[in-house]
Amino acid sequence: MEHTDNRRHHRYNRHDRMFVQILSMSECGGVSDKTLCCYCCDACVNGLKVELESEIPVDSMVDLWVDFEGDEHKLYLRGYVCWCYDMAGEDGHFQLGIELENAYATDYERWVGLLEKSPD
Repeated sequence: MEHTDNRRHHRYNRHDRMFVQILSMSECGGVSDKTLCCYCCDACVNGLKVELESEIPVDSMVDLWVDFEGDEHKLYLRGYVCWCYDMAGEDGHFQLGIELENAYATDYERWVGLLEKSPD
């Protein structure tokens, strides 16, 4: 399978722990309310790539609580799963892309400011 890079923004290498709460799953059209621990691989102002041990269907809405290294508070973000990849040969490991929204009552603006100050 060929992968096309559709990046519009600079990517930052990140290794932050986070929690993902699945609010709605596209597959079943319902609410999931499941929370999973995962780790950020890289991030940009409008999205991030995470690794976790469970698959989340594309188009699912998720809330994120990010332990951003160097910041004392958890960041609250919201987004949609735009791709999910089963990491072949690594049983139970998935990578997924999350497109962030600048949603009401989230820490999106703080996220952007912290990312722009962080080293590559």
